[in-house]
Amino acid sequence: MQVRPANARIQDIIYEYKQRAVKRRGEKLAASHRVVKRKVTEVLMKNTNNQYKCRGCGKYFKPQGITNHVKARPVAKVGVRRTILSVSSNF
Repeated sequence: MQVRPANARIQDIIYEYKQRAVKRRGEKLAASHRVVKRKVTEVLMKNTNNQYKCRGCGKYFKPQGITNHVKARPVAKVGVRRTILSVSSNF
């Protein structure tokens, strides 16, 4: 009978599995409350040249560029906070 030693990275592997489980539970909880993450490209409208227009500055971007542009804009982050605060103040 052969006995093999445990993997040297066993702690890292267990941690990764636990992190995946936490993420999966969070997604299930969000889905049960009907809070769904939406992509920027799903929210904005595409023009005939397959480009998206930024609502804040009016520039046109390819799909790869608009995602990073919207995430980097400080106005977008403030708008999200205002929405969250207004929702929480209604309770």
